[in-house]
Amino acid sequence: QTADDLYLHMSDKEYIDRFATPSTTRFSLLINKEELLSKMVLDPSTGIRKVTIPRHSEFIVAGVIFSLQYPIDIKQLSHGGLEVVYDATVTSPLQTLTTNTVDKEERTLSSNNEVVLYLEFDVSQFFITSVKGDLNSATGYNKVIGFRDDFYHARVFFKTGTTGSAWKEMYTTHSYQVYDIKTPTALLKVSNNELTVTVPQIYFTSGLVGGSIRVDIYQTKGALNMTLDNYKPSSFEANWKTIDDSEANVYVSALRNINSIFAYSTRPISGGKAALSFEQLRDRVIQNTIGALDQPITGMQITTALQNKGYEIVR
Repeated sequence: QTADDLYLHMSDKEYIDRFATPSTTRFSLLINKEELLSKMVLDPSTGIRKVTIPRHSEFIVAGVIFSLQYPIDIKQLSHGGLEVVYDATVTSPLQTLTTNTVDKEERTLSSNNEVVLYLEFDVSQFFITSVKGDLNSATGYNKVIGFRDDFYHARVFFKTGTTGSAWKEMYTTHSYQVYDIKTPTALLKVSNNELTVTVPQIYFTSGLVGGSIRVDIYQTKGALNMTLDNYKPSSFEANWKTIDDSEANVYVSALRNINSIFAYSTRPISGGKAALSFEQLRDRVIQNTIGALDQPITGMQITTALQNKGYEIVR
């Protein structure tokens, strides 16, 4: 009758695809080339001048937020040419890059003969709410965090004296029954637009965690249909967002100091998937629509497979 009842009967596979997934599209960026070159900062480790678009940059139109998942470095090489690449040093669990290069070209605007660098890259319709707190061995950690859109994903980080100023990512699980006592793991539960985050006491007792904790909640609108070329240029806004303080470096600051920079998109958006309701998830578990398939294939199994791809069944 409740999600807590249902969790006791769910297999690992039944936790997959139950949350919303975002739509994706491509955004474009125009940067005045002369100003870009004047604001670049020398990287002493490579001898190359560059600016960086930060990892969690947001692009906003009509109140809908699209986000990056990898930083983008704009570099001026020794021969004077420009190179634009993703920095894949730290990978995202939600996106696997097929290439590290970003589509680019130089353009001359017909209106004023301004030379600009044109970039085009993929973004996903989600935004991140970050909540920080303390890990106290006496009281443990159990926190309920509200969110307004659909839940997409959550990542949990901690830092102690041993990790220095760097955030170290914890494993996360939505199953309260199984976790490794030797590997710090946060237990997550999503219910009624609230995320409950619990760190088991065993990790405090063994001294594996302590200090500070950060919870990043990824929120999305799920299924979305928009035609972005219907919006005026003034409707688009860019936010050069950094969640981790260590990423707010001089190369990001240099980008923020550029005035002649403009983000927009003319692409139609159609995709994404809404989160499953409790009733839908309950039917999946009871009907065993995710487990090993027996012949013949049932109507519920067909419905589940199509729902996971974002389709709705109309009989």
